Amino acid sequence: MAKPLKVRRTLIASAKLEEIYEYSCNHWGEAVAEKYLMDIEAVIQQAALDRGGLKRNPQYSARFTYSPARRHMIFFDVKKDTLFVATVFHGVMNIKEGLEKEMAIIQREIDEDK
Repeated sequence: MAKPLKVRRTLIASAKLEEIYEYSCNHWGEAVAEKYLMDIEAVIQQAALDRGGLKRNPQYSARFTYSPARRHMIFFDVKKDTLFVATVFHGVMNIKEGLEKEMAIIQREIDEDK
């Protein structure tokens, strides 16, 4: 079995995961928010173990792969031995537009990572 990749979250992804937690807490309570984030984290950890389940959609991005996690889409990039959680979008959002707005910031952060 291949060694799992290290996982790093971009600043944008980290902020969005915090927002998801806060929103979920405010609307459904802390227990639901924690469960939702645990489910997202399980998708991230599975991607670090086996990238075979990750999808590509050139309409979204030629660079990033993604995986659904409940009602969200988690976007990933791999650099050497690290899986980057690039960004996160709710499924009803305009993902292509959102990625276009965030792309330069995310790419710079990943590309400059040592």
